[in-house]
Amino acid sequence: MRSSRLALGLLLATLAAACSPRPGERWDLGMTHVDYIWDKFTWTATMRESPSYDRYELPRLPAEGTVPVVNPNGDVATPFTQAELTTIAAALPNRLPATPAVIARGKYIYQNHCVVCHGPTGQGNGPVVGPNKFPFAPPVVGPQASGYSDGYLYGITRVGRGLMPAYGSRIPEPERWALVHYLRVMQRGGGVAQPMPPNWQPVPPGPSLRTGQAAAPVRGRDGQTQ
Repeated sequence: MRSSRLALGLLLATLAAACSPRPGERWDLGMTHVDYIWDKFTWTATMRESPSYDRYELPRLPAEGTVPVVNPNGDVATPFTQAELTTIAAALPNRLPATPAVIARGKYIYQNHCVVCHGPTGQGNGPVVGPNKFPFAPPVVGPQASGYSDGYLYGITRVGRGLMPAYGSRIPEPERWALVHYLRVMQRGGGVAQPMPPNWQPVPPGPSLRTGQAAAPVRGRDGQTQ
């Protein structure tokens, strides 16, 4: 019994010594913070404190000369649903300039995603539309589509409408706006899309909302400029 009490006393003394505060350690109401107790033992040392900021604690300011991190393609337009196409989406401005490079990129996007339904001239007669196929596709060059705002056309591309699925996950933000510029060219009767050449290959990433510059064209395996 005496040896047991002695062993218990030695254990308590060891724990007390292990848990005694080091210079600079903080105390809570006269008691050692439990996080510092965990720090005394190797197998729990990593549980001392969370590296995340407390709710009331401000993070450190960036170091002088720090380069800010921004989206090189510009910020994505505000979220909206199909029910908000005529309100939020319709009011969005096209932030890309209608340069030849941007329009050319829009043509690529149209050929890659839109021709199959809306047709090479935008009449809604793509190869998947017809008897025993997809029921119909509305023309994108008619009076109704021509009367839509840029934001509305962008919005339909992004979230879909009716039978048209959403292409927001397939066409990047700047390229949706480039597509709108190309639709305007088609509606004016110019720059009609041509069938894609054999061995067509995708082009590099398209224009940035910040610069409006499109990627340079590449050549397919058949040697034709894409």
